Amino acid sequence: MNESVLALADLTTVEAKKIWLQVRGGVVAIGSLEQHGPNLGMSVDTAIADALARRLAQRLAPRVVLLPAIPYGVSYHHMAFTGSLTLRAETLDAIVSDLVSSLAHHDVRCLIVVNGHGGNTAPLATTFGRLRFEGFRIAALSWFGLAGDEAARIARSPSYGHACEVETSIALALSPHLVRKNGLAQGRLKALPFRHSEIRGPARAEASYRFEELTENGALGDARLATLEDGERIVGTTLERAVAFAEDFLENVHDV
Repeated sequence: MNESVLALADLTTVEAKKIWLQVRGGVVAIGSLEQHGPNLGMSVDTAIADALARRLAQRLAPRVVLLPAIPYGVSYHHMAFTGSLTLRAETLDAIVSDLVSSLAHHDVRCLIVVNGHGGNTAPLATTFGRLRFEGFRIAALSWFGLAGDEAARIARSPSYGHACEVETSIALALSPHLVRKNGLAQGRLKALPFRHSEIRGPARAEASYRFEELTENGALGDARLATLEDGERIVGTTLERAVAFAEDFLENVHDV
């Protein structure tokens, strides 16, 4: 494993120029600032994504530079809970597009996004489709995408994915300062208004929910069941698969 991370924010322009010919792409975390019930601080999506991005960049150095994390995401569905903030999908598209254009100006046409928030997934997919058409190579990685099988095995409750035992376990491994260990609570779930709309159900119709329609306290699952060991298992699986993907993704990037 490489021992250093090429964090672009910490480099001078002179230092960047010396290593730039080795750089094949950028890595950036995108998270959110939104409620996670009584269990986790609001920046946890960003903190988890940034920690994973840093570890990924460490493994891939010096071929990638780590960019500062984007701490906001598309979080309309959490806005009923005090303190949650959201970007418009158009704003997220503009931010990512401008980052990609700036990298391309310096002859880097590849970006790996480490996404920490499920609400960013659909907007990013739309942006990525357009950017790929325009000649940029861009991809998104996430713990829920790369280690979903591990998360399902670890989950002790049928409804999980937000401020639950899975996400809280990951936070224990990567951002323990955001875990309210003395105040962890089970999600107070509400009955779903439509049949076949369970978040983890085997048959599911897609419907948009406000989070207050799903849970009274902003949490799913049961964060009281979170463990450091489970978090480390998900982090390890995510990183192993992220590195394998990135090794392929960074090949022949100048041929995009």
